[in-house]
Parts: sequence; structure tokens; C-alpha cells
Amino acid sequence: LLLLIGCGSSTPDKLNVEEPIILGFDENQKSYLYNLFKTEYLWSDTVADDVNYSQYTTAQEMIDALKDTKDRWSFAQTLDDYVNMQQQQSLDFGCMYASYTIKNIRIGSPCDLIGLQRGDVMIKVNGEEANSQNYSQAQANEGVESTLTIERNGTQLEVNIKPMTYTYKVVKTKIITKDDESKIGYMSYDAFTSASQSEIDNAFTYFK
Repeated sequence: LLLLIGCGSSTPDKLNVEEPIILGFDENQKSYLYNLFKTEYLWSDTVADDVNYSQYTTAQEMIDALKDTKDRWSFAQTLDDYVNMQQQQSLDFGCMYASYTIKNIRIGSPCDLIGLQRGDVMIKVNGEEANSQNYSQAQANEGVESTLTIERNGTQLEVNIKPMTYTYKVVKTKIITKDDESKIGYMSYDAFTSASQSEIDNAFTYFK
């Protein structure tokens, strides 16, 4: 079990996906997590001194109970999920959602390749009203095509998409030339990963 506290992540903003089942959350791990909150957590002063952590059955349940109301980032994930994130690999559609609206799209993901955009609203999955279950099932079926109904600027669109295992990028750049010929460089940085340094180096080489 790997625990991440206070690190930015896209995971909690997905389309209300069901929480993963995390096995083996024993008393030693509960004690470790509680001590992590008390010693390393940004809002450690808000964590009570007499928490009965034996009551929690999953790491995510305990994190949700202990974290500060300002905390939108702390979550639990398996070691395999963490390794995949650090290597920028995933199996899904690659669209990050909040309230059924696309907030971010992984660069190089199926969502990116078919042209979905920030602001698109998920309406239906394979003809049924979009919900956590049918969306999660659709993006877990690698290579199986699904039809998503999207609303964009008041117009509904149907797009076909297949979930796949892919390696994504976390850095995107663009240079804008103004009317006076001066230039502005923009860079988006989506995630802290072990493989992202070369992408950042390439971005600033491009700007230079």
C-alpha cells in the first residue's frame, strides 16, 4: 500500500469513479498513516490527538476522515497505480472530470486523440445516462469501442472511443506572437512524475 498525502493529482477529479478496493489495511498501516498525518501533514494541527483509527477499514476512508476541509488532494493508491503514474502509463480514456464536465485531458490519451475538449459535458455512455458505473466499465474494457454522447456549446455530439494502455505526456507548450511581434510562451504541467524532467527541459529549449 502506498499513501500519498497532500500531493496534487488528477485522480480525485475523475467522473465520480468508484473508490478502488485496497486490501490489507492492518493496524500497523493505520498507525503509520495516523503518524504521517500528525508529523508530515500540512494541516497537522487540525488532526485530533485521540483518534480511534481501528474503526477504519480502508486507507481512503481514514484519509477522508482525518484530512482538513481545505484538502482536495490527499488520497490512497496501490503501489502498481503509483508506479504507473510515475512512468506516465494508464489504461482508460484519459478524460478528467468534475460534475460530468471535462476539466483536463491527458496528452496522448484516447480522449485527446479523438479531439475531446475541456468544457465538454458527458451526457450518455453507450446510449445510457452517464453514471459512475457505466463510465468506469466502459473505460476498463481495453480495446472495446464505446460511444460517448457529449454536449459542447449547446450541441450534442456522439464520439466513438476505445480505452487503451498508453504512455502520456504531462507538459504542453505553445508560443503566441502578439501584434507587436513580441512573443509569450505558455506551458502547462499536469503531474509530478519521475519522467517529466526531460519534458520540462524540452519545453524550455523550445522557448529559447
